[in-house]
Amino acid sequence: MTTRKYIILWNAIGALLLVVGNVIGGAVPFLRYGGIGVAATTCLAVGVHVVSRVRSGAMTKGSGISVLIYGSAISVIVPPIILAGSLILLFAGGAAGMATWLVIFQTIYGLGIGMLSFVTFSIFILCIHPR
Repeated sequence: MTTRKYIILWNAIGALLLVVGNVIGGAVPFLRYGGIGVAATTCLAVGVHVVSRVRSGAMTKGSGISVLIYGSAISVIVPPIILAGSLILLFAGGAAGMATWLVIFQTIYGLGIGMLSFVTFSIFILCIHPR
């Protein structure tokens, strides 16, 4: 897969989850599903890239799994930070408790997505026979 296809894949899945958040209604679901979309698409793009590199022999299995760890960590850390900043601006006058819970739930969703993708793609990598 070329870099262009990864970017298209990342944007397509992220946009799909943003549309879901917008259909549910309001700014808060839009931000929450957008954060989930960033986490899911980052994990998916990194995982597909690493699996293809390991299959072609351009990357070892150990380095591929370490790249998966970094990609999963980024997908867990970055969306709650962006969500927290957006919610601070959105709820500047009040409702800080709700904003805090949204950031906590976003972190939990992101952690689940990151762990699931890491385990799934690690299994794929360990089962690959390089060409």
